[in-house]
Amino acid sequence: MSPVLNGATGQVQNSILVECRPNREHLNQITLVTTPYKLILTQGFSLGELYDLRNDPDQYENLWTHPEHQKTKTDLLEKLIRKRMDSEPHFQPRTTFG
Repeated sequence: MSPVLNGATGQVQNSILVECRPNREHLNQITLVTTPYKLILTQGFSLGELYDLRNDPDQYENLWTHPEHQKTKTDLLEKLIRKRMDSEPHFQPRTTFG
């Protein structure tokens, strides 16, 4: 771990998935952070949040509805889903009925 912490190695991963589920009375969020974007989904809200961390590091401008960022949003949503699926602990073999 020391080489990573000391900056002696290159990039370890290209994204991180953060889940926030404190309790039923508070927000349930899932966040994907990549270089340079941050995508946030909050349970109970139809709109998410999308920020360009390179150009807006303080996250003031939500790009979720900006037409020029729809492909980025779609790509990040797919990445979030796949990363979430990869984090599942169990693999269930496919079963056919018939």
